[in-house]
Order: sequence, then structure tokens, then C-alpha cells
Amino acid sequence: MPDNSQSEEEKLGAVRALADIVTKINEDMLVVAGDNLTTDNLKGFLHFFHEKHAPIIALYHAENIDEARSRATITIDKEGKIVEFIEKPSNPKTTLVGACIYALPSKTRDRLKQYLKLGLPTDEPGRFIEWLHKQESVYGYMLKDYLWDIGTLESYHAADKFFSAIKSSYS
Repeated sequence: MPDNSQSEEEKLGAVRALADIVTKINEDMLVVAGDNLTTDNLKGFLHFFHEKHAPIIALYHAENIDEARSRATITIDKEGKIVEFIEKPSNPKTTLVGACIYALPSKTRDRLKQYLKLGLPTDEPGRFIEWLHKQESVYGYMLKDYLWDIGTLESYHAADKFFSAIKSSYS
């Protein structure tokens, strides 16, 4: 995302930066945070988006409750519709969590504007999704393969270990 800030205080935040970008886009969008690594090809995810033509968030299982505390925990119904979304819960009820991989219909541009006008948090994209699912139907799609949120050194090392093992098996 574009960021011409000179200091931390000047930063837009991920949600505001996304809102700025989508003003130039009149089509559906795929948003993938730069700190996500996945081996999933996202074909099923995109197919589900085209089927629902509603906001979709990628889902995966955190390794444990401690990891879930630092993510957004999610409860879905049998159709995949999100019925509960809690960003960084102190007492997670589930290890089903959302990744910052979203498919958004073009109409979501107006929801981003609405969210920002309310003065809601602009730094964590999950806060926008948490709000959005209360405004309209948002669906979750369980990824079929691995995902690492490499925002921590520990998860970065886990991803590195995985890919190094694959590389050495081809050597």
C-alpha cells in the first residue's frame, strides 16, 4: 500500500490506505497482506467469492489458543457466513481464525468510506471486517493448504523451516 509518511504518527493505517487505493478501482478486489505466506493457490477461495459475490475472508486453524489470542477468531454457520468475529480476543472460544486475505466486491468501497467516517480504528484490517460483518453478510472460506502470518519472528522461522525442508527434498 502506498505510504509516503515520514514518521509513525503520519502513517495512514492499513484500512485508510486500502480506502485510498480502492477509490481508483472500480472492480472486485483481492487483498493479501504482505505478512501472509500461503501454499494455497486460492482457486477455491476465489470460486467461493464468485459464488457468493460478498466479502470473503480466508480462514485457518491457529496452532493453539495462545496464537488465537493474537488473531481474529471466527464462528461461521453451515453456509460459511460469519456469525461471530472477534479481533484479538482475550479468551478465545475457538482456534478458527481469519487471515488478512480478503476478496471484496467493488461495493465494499462505500463500506470503507462509511467505516472511516465513523472514526473507527484504521490500523488493523480485521477491525474493519469485524465491523463489516455486522453491516452485511461476510463469509469465511477455509484454506485448503498452509498459511503463516509471518508478523512474528517465531512464525517466520516456522515458515522458513517448512520451505527449507521442501527445498532440501528437491536437492
